Amino acid sequence: MEMFDQMVESGAISTRGLKADAEKFGELVFDVNSAYFYNHGGYDFAKKFYADAYKAAVSIAGGEQYILSAVMHADERNHYHLHVVYIPVVEKEVRWTKRCKDPTLVGTVKERIHQVSMSKKWASQPAIDEDGQPLLTKSGKPVLKKSYSVLQDDFFNAMRSAGYTDLERGERGSSEEHLTVTQFKVEREQERLEGLTEQTAQKAQEATVLGKKIER
Repeated sequence: MEMFDQMVESGAISTRGLKADAEKFGELVFDVNSAYFYNHGGYDFAKKFYADAYKAAVSIAGGEQYILSAVMHADERNHYHLHVVYIPVVEKEVRWTKRCKDPTLVGTVKERIHQVSMSKKWASQPAIDEDGQPLLTKSGKPVLKKSYSVLQDDFFNAMRSAGYTDLERGERGSSEEHLTVTQFKVEREQERLEGLTEQTAQKAQEATVLGKKIER
């Protein structure tokens, strides 16, 4: 709150038009399947991955000046994720109204402010087709793409561009939860056990053949 008040006082952000009970802070949680880090070495890889994810957070927030904190966190299962607390800011053009004494200025840009607004920051965007044209419904209304889906696309594209080419985006609209590290390890151990069981059976068969040879 102190940082927020300092930014308002310095003019870096504006609360003009902001309701008293409006959200002033947002939180981005960057997260991927636990198995992804487990397969790439664990903690050290996670640190590098989320250092690059932070760069994506800076882009999404509109600049590092709007980020208040960023912490890589590991829960009790060593599931790594990144928490980023930010101020939702959009650039707004304030125009001269008809009250202006100079009629030539009416409608022109008076000033540009960096307005705090969660609703405007995450307003749904029009969906476009492969040719860059807006998609329309049968009734002719624009198809809106949910802003949080766009956010996940931005995160995925940023990490792919950063060199994590084996990263896959989650299925859109899916509520399926990622495997925890424990679940992942259990599945790997089950696979290993199946392999050992098969090897044991093979060794037993070889021992039987060898025993017959010894008898002969």
